[in-house]
Amino acid sequence: GDLDVQSNAITSSTGAVNIKPNGTSSAIVEVSDAGSTGPTLELYHNSASPAALDLSNAIYFYGKDSVGNKQVYGGIEQYINDPTSTTEDSWLRVSIERAGVFEQMLDIGVDSSLNAMNGVTVGESGSAAILQSKGNNDLTLRTGNATTGTITITDGANGNINIAPN
Repeated sequence: GDLDVQSNAITSSTGAVNIKPNGTSSAIVEVSDAGSTGPTLELYHNSASPAALDLSNAIYFYGKDSVGNKQVYGGIEQYINDPTSTTEDSWLRVSIERAGVFEQMLDIGVDSSLNAMNGVTVGESGSAAILQSKGNNDLTLRTGNATTGTITITDGANGNINIAPN
């Protein structure tokens, strides 16, 4: 339904709705039923002409920079790859601000040429991608098959890297 407060519809001539909590409060969406599903946020781009490469939905994270300017620091974007009914494809992109540039760091569902795939593309085009485990832990790449298809990358005490396929 429509958004309203105390039976007063919230409308805007620009189409934007701003929610500004008082003080340091957070904007909270809460569901208080006993069911197993919590709140759902639905973003719906009701386009009359959806097309490949459309930025269908996005969430951006802002803060201030050192001189008080509003600055984007991160974002999650969802793109349409193929809007054809029954064969729809899309992908997600995660971007961050680095050295004053908004960079694409992770694409899920497309390769570096924006071709649909079942996979993940990491890094941005200007430097090497890094996939790192947190702490003193090995990195294991695993397929969906429980009995085969693992590669374990181990950093030995002497600094040597060992790659061990299953």
